[in-house]
Amino acid sequence: GLTVKSVRYYADIGLVKPFINERNGYRNYSRDDVAKLGFVCKARKFKFSIRYRCLSSHQYNSLIFFRLNEVI
Repeated sequence: GLTVKSVRYYADIGLVKPFINERNGYRNYSRDDVAKLGFVCKARKFKFSIRYRCLSSHQYNSLIFFRLNEVI
């Protein structure tokens, strides 16, 4: 998983765009945002740089496929 600090960092750089609930200040993330954060988590396991972690999901899927083929 990712730490709260990491998730907030990715929101700060624009990778995900949470909806801030004005009543309680909680950050709500869309399914797409959660999927992006899942990709980021997987990318960290493969030691990808932050630049690669911020790719679109399509670009990321292609890169992971390429990287897995390098490893295999």
